[in-house]
Amino acid sequence: MVSWLRTDANGQVTFDPQQVRAFVKELADKYDTAYTPRTFHTSGGQDITISEGDYGWRIDQEKETAHLLDLLAQKQSTVCEPVYAQTAAVHGHQDWGTTYIEVSLKDQQLWLYKDGQCLLQSYLVSGNPTRKHGTPKGIYGLTYKTRNATLSGQGYDSKVKYWMPFNCNVGLHDAPWRSSFGGQIYKSNGSHGCLNLPPANAAKIYKNVDKNTPVIIY
Repeated sequence: MVSWLRTDANGQVTFDPQQVRAFVKELADKYDTAYTPRTFHTSGGQDITISEGDYGWRIDQEKETAHLLDLLAQKQSTVCEPVYAQTAAVHGHQDWGTTYIEVSLKDQQLWLYKDGQCLLQSYLVSGNPTRKHGTPKGIYGLTYKTRNATLSGQGYDSKVKYWMPFNCNVGLHDAPWRSSFGGQIYKSNGSHGCLNLPPANAAKIYKNVDKNTPVIIY
Protein backbone atom coordinates (compact mmCIF):
# COMPACT_ATOMS: atom_id res chain seq x y z
CA MET A 1 0.00 0.00 0.00
CA VAL A 2 2.96 2.34 0.51
CA SER A 3 3.44 2.42 -3.26
CA TRP A 4 -0.09 3.82 -3.62
CA LEU A 5 0.77 7.02 -1.69
CA ARG A 6 1.14 10.30 -3.54
CA THR A 7 1.76 13.90 -2.41
CA ASP A 8 -0.26 16.60 -4.17
CA ALA A 9 0.79 20.21 -4.88
CA ASN A 10 -0.35 21.29 -1.43
CA GLY A 11 1.70 18.66 0.34
CA GLN A 12 -1.30 16.52 1.17
CA VAL A 13 -0.75 12.76 1.11
CA THR A 14 -3.36 10.87 -0.93
CA PHE A 15 -3.81 7.48 -2.55
CA ASP A 16 -3.32 7.05 -6.29
CA PRO A 17 -6.65 5.77 -7.70
CA GLN A 18 -4.87 4.06 -10.60
CA GLN A 19 -2.77 2.01 -8.19
CA VAL A 20 -5.83 1.06 -6.19
CA ARG A 21 -7.67 0.13 -9.39
CA ALA A 22 -4.74 -2.08 -10.45
CA PHE A 23 -4.85 -3.85 -7.09
CA VAL A 24 -8.57 -4.53 -7.44
CA LYS A 25 -7.97 -5.92 -10.93
CA GLU A 26 -5.39 -8.31 -9.46
CA LEU A 27 -8.00 -9.48 -6.96
CA ALA A 28 -10.52 -10.03 -9.76
CA ASP A 29 -8.01 -11.90 -11.91
CA LYS A 30 -7.21 -14.17 -8.98
CA TYR A 31 -10.62 -14.81 -7.46
CA ASP A 32 -13.29 -14.29 -10.15
CA THR A 33 -14.74 -17.58 -11.35
CA ALA A 34 -17.39 -16.37 -13.83
CA TYR A 35 -16.47 -17.12 -17.45
CA THR A 36 -13.58 -19.39 -16.39
CA PRO A 37 -13.13 -23.13 -17.10
CA ARG A 38 -14.09 -25.37 -14.18
CA THR A 39 -13.84 -29.11 -13.56
CA PHE A 40 -17.09 -30.87 -12.78
CA HIS A 41 -17.54 -34.45 -11.52
CA THR A 42 -20.62 -35.85 -13.24
CA SER A 43 -23.19 -38.24 -11.80
CA GLY A 44 -21.78 -40.77 -14.24
CA GLY A 45 -18.40 -40.59 -12.52
CA GLN A 46 -16.46 -38.56 -15.09
CA ASP A 47 -14.44 -35.37 -14.58
CA ILE A 48 -15.20 -32.90 -17.36
CA THR A 49 -14.22 -29.30 -18.06
CA ILE A 50 -16.99 -26.75 -18.50
CA SER A 51 -15.96 -23.38 -19.87
CA GLU A 52 -19.25 -21.86 -21.05
CA GLY A 53 -21.86 -20.03 -19.01
CA ASP A 54 -21.96 -16.88 -16.87
CA TYR A 55 -22.32 -18.40 -13.39
CA GLY A 56 -19.71 -17.54 -10.77
CA TRP A 57 -18.11 -14.83 -8.69
CA ARG A 58 -17.31 -11.50 -10.32
CA ILE A 59 -15.98 -8.42 -8.52
CA ASP A 60 -17.45 -5.08 -9.59
CA GLN A 61 -14.06 -3.47 -10.16
CA GLU A 62 -15.21 0.15 -10.43
CA LYS A 63 -17.41 0.00 -7.33
CA GLU A 64 -14.79 -1.88 -5.35
CA THR A 65 -12.12 0.68 -6.28
CA ALA A 66 -14.35 3.47 -4.98
CA HIS A 67 -15.19 1.39 -1.91
CA LEU A 68 -11.53 0.76 -1.11
CA LEU A 69 -10.58 4.42 -1.59
CA ASP A 70 -13.37 5.38 0.81
CA LEU A 71 -12.09 2.91 3.43
CA LEU A 72 -8.55 4.23 3.06
CA ALA A 73 -9.77 7.79 3.57
CA GLN A 74 -11.28 6.75 6.91
CA LYS A 75 -7.80 5.70 8.13
CA GLN A 76 -9.17 2.79 10.11
CA SER A 77 -8.31 -0.89 10.05
CA THR A 78 -11.20 -3.02 8.83
CA VAL A 79 -12.09 -6.37 7.31
CA CYS A 80 -14.56 -6.50 4.43
CA GLU A 81 -15.58 -8.40 1.33
CA PRO A 82 -15.29 -6.84 -2.13
CA VAL A 83 -18.31 -5.38 -3.88
CA TYR A 84 -19.53 -8.11 -6.22
CA ALA A 85 -21.28 -7.72 -9.55
CA GLN A 86 -22.51 -11.29 -9.07
CA THR A 87 -22.04 -14.08 -6.56
CA ALA A 88 -22.02 -17.87 -6.43
CA ALA A 89 -22.95 -20.50 -3.85
CA VAL A 90 -19.47 -20.89 -2.32
CA HIS A 91 -15.97 -19.55 -2.84
CA GLY A 92 -13.43 -21.65 -4.70
CA HIS A 93 -13.01 -23.34 -8.06
CA GLN A 94 -16.13 -25.50 -7.66
CA ASP A 95 -18.32 -22.56 -6.73
CA TRP A 96 -21.71 -24.17 -7.39
CA GLY A 97 -21.75 -25.79 -3.96
CA THR A 98 -23.89 -28.81 -3.10
CA THR A 99 -27.31 -27.68 -4.38
CA TYR A 100 -27.61 -27.63 -8.16
CA ILE A 101 -29.24 -29.07 -11.27
CA GLU A 102 -27.09 -31.29 -13.50
CA VAL A 103 -28.06 -32.02 -17.11
CA SER A 104 -26.49 -34.48 -19.56
CA LEU A 105 -27.61 -33.62 -23.10
CA LYS A 106 -26.10 -36.82 -24.46
CA ASP A 107 -28.04 -38.99 -22.01
CA GLN A 108 -31.09 -36.67 -21.96
CA GLN A 109 -31.15 -36.91 -18.19
CA LEU A 110 -31.33 -34.47 -15.29
CA TRP A 111 -30.28 -34.80 -11.66
CA LEU A 112 -31.41 -32.48 -8.86
CA TYR A 113 -29.01 -32.27 -5.93
CA LYS A 114 -29.85 -30.51 -2.68
CA ASP A 115 -27.31 -30.25 0.13
CA GLY A 116 -25.30 -33.00 -1.57
CA GLN A 117 -28.20 -35.46 -1.83
CA CYS A 118 -29.79 -36.48 -5.14
CA LEU A 119 -33.49 -35.73 -4.78
CA LEU A 120 -34.53 -36.49 -8.34
CA GLN A 121 -33.35 -38.14 -11.55
CA SER A 122 -35.45 -37.46 -14.63
CA TYR A 123 -35.45 -37.94 -18.37
CA LEU A 124 -36.06 -34.83 -20.44
CA VAL A 125 -36.21 -33.48 -23.97
CA SER A 126 -33.71 -30.73 -24.81
CA GLY A 127 -33.36 -28.37 -27.77
CA ASN A 128 -33.29 -29.68 -31.33
CA PRO A 129 -29.68 -29.31 -32.60
CA THR A 130 -30.56 -30.21 -36.19
CA ARG A 131 -32.67 -27.04 -36.37
CA LYS A 132 -30.01 -24.97 -34.59
CA HIS A 133 -32.05 -24.88 -31.39
CA GLY A 134 -29.62 -26.87 -29.26
CA THR A 135 -29.70 -26.23 -25.52
CA PRO A 136 -26.62 -24.16 -24.52
CA LYS A 137 -23.95 -25.96 -22.51
CA GLY A 138 -22.27 -24.38 -19.50
CA ILE A 139 -22.93 -23.26 -15.93
CA TYR A 140 -25.78 -20.80 -15.35
CA GLY A 141 -27.81 -19.52 -12.41
CA LEU A 142 -31.59 -19.57 -12.45
CA THR A 143 -32.76 -16.06 -13.32
CA TYR A 144 -36.01 -16.54 -11.37
CA LYS A 145 -38.90 -19.00 -11.11
CA THR A 146 -42.60 -18.43 -11.65
CA ARG A 147 -45.87 -20.31 -11.95
CA ASN A 148 -48.32 -20.39 -14.87
CA ALA A 149 -46.30 -18.75 -17.64
CA THR A 150 -46.92 -18.53 -21.38
CA LEU A 151 -43.87 -19.23 -23.53
CA SER A 152 -44.12 -17.69 -26.97
CA GLY A 153 -41.93 -17.72 -30.05
CA GLN A 154 -41.99 -18.31 -33.78
CA GLY A 155 -44.44 -21.12 -34.37
CA TYR A 156 -45.38 -21.85 -30.76
CA ASP A 157 -47.37 -20.49 -27.83
CA SER A 158 -47.17 -22.84 -24.85
CA LYS A 159 -48.69 -22.56 -21.40
CA VAL A 160 -46.66 -24.12 -18.58
CA LYS A 161 -47.20 -24.42 -14.83
CA TYR A 162 -43.53 -24.29 -13.81
CA TRP A 163 -41.09 -21.92 -15.53
CA MET A 164 -37.44 -21.68 -14.47
CA PRO A 165 -35.28 -19.70 -16.95
CA PHE A 166 -31.48 -19.67 -16.72
CA ASN A 167 -30.20 -18.21 -20.02
CA CYS A 168 -32.43 -15.44 -21.43
CA ASN A 169 -35.45 -17.27 -22.88
CA VAL A 170 -34.02 -20.76 -22.27
CA GLY A 171 -35.13 -22.58 -19.14
CA LEU A 172 -36.66 -25.64 -17.51
CA HIS A 173 -40.40 -26.25 -17.59
CA ASP A 174 -43.11 -28.89 -17.60
CA ALA A 175 -44.20 -30.21 -20.99
CA PRO A 176 -47.64 -31.84 -20.54
CA TRP A 177 -48.04 -32.09 -24.33
CA ARG A 178 -45.32 -34.75 -24.49
CA SER A 179 -46.07 -38.42 -23.80
CA SER A 180 -42.44 -39.55 -23.59
CA PHE A 181 -39.03 -38.17 -22.63
CA GLY A 182 -35.40 -39.16 -23.05
CA GLY A 183 -33.73 -41.22 -25.75
CA GLN A 184 -33.21 -39.58 -29.13
CA ILE A 185 -36.43 -37.56 -29.23
CA TYR A 186 -34.53 -34.26 -29.10
CA LYS A 187 -32.83 -34.94 -32.44
CA SER A 188 -36.11 -35.02 -34.40
CA ASN A 189 -38.70 -33.45 -32.11
CA GLY A 190 -36.67 -31.37 -29.68
CA SER A 191 -37.60 -28.04 -28.17
CA HIS A 192 -36.52 -24.55 -29.21
CA GLY A 193 -33.76 -24.78 -26.59
CA CYS A 194 -35.62 -25.29 -23.32
CA LEU A 195 -35.45 -28.41 -21.16
CA ASN A 196 -38.86 -30.13 -21.34
CA LEU A 197 -39.75 -32.19 -18.26
CA PRO A 198 -42.53 -34.49 -17.09
CA PRO A 199 -44.97 -32.30 -15.11
CA ALA A 200 -44.50 -34.11 -11.77
CA ASN A 201 -40.71 -33.82 -11.99
CA ALA A 202 -40.88 -30.16 -12.99
CA ALA A 203 -43.05 -29.53 -9.92
CA LYS A 204 -40.52 -31.19 -7.60
CA ILE A 205 -37.63 -29.25 -9.10
CA TYR A 206 -39.58 -25.99 -8.79
CA LYS A 207 -40.19 -26.66 -5.09
CA ASN A 208 -36.50 -27.22 -4.34
CA VAL A 209 -34.75 -24.45 -6.30
CA ASP A 210 -34.48 -20.69 -5.98
CA LYS A 211 -33.08 -17.74 -7.90
CA ASN A 212 -29.40 -18.32 -8.81
CA THR A 213 -29.52 -22.09 -8.18
CA PRO A 214 -26.75 -23.39 -10.51
CA VAL A 215 -27.73 -25.30 -13.65
CA ILE A 216 -24.80 -27.32 -15.03
CA ILE A 217 -25.28 -28.54 -18.62
CA TYR A 218 -22.85 -30.65 -20.64
